[in-house]
Amino acid sequence: MKGLNSINNLIKYINEEKLGDYLLDEKLSKHTSLKIGGIANILFYPKDIEGLRKVLKFIREHNIEYYIIGNGTNLLINERYFKAVFINLKNIKIVNKLNKNKFFISKI
Repeated sequence: MKGLNSINNLIKYINEEKLGDYLLDEKLSKHTSLKIGGIANILFYPKDIEGLRKVLKFIREHNIEYYIIGNGTNLLINERYFKAVFINLKNIKIVNKLNKNKFFISKI
């Protein structure tokens, strides 16, 4: 991450826009299927696709290091402190309208 100011601005942005939930200095081992991994500066759970889009835009504009970890399955993550944002997609659902009365709902 580029510094404390970037971290604070990202947290402020997430809170103001209500883009999802986050955990600070979180052990990644608690969020991966293999139960390994160091500590993430920020572990972010976008509430929806729009929240994901907005946070990714912010992160890219501010040159913040990030990793998308999907649902946390089958990941080998180093046992160190990451000055980065990890994005977990477990809360995001995709809804596709098949026709007038039928929908297909899936998780990313």
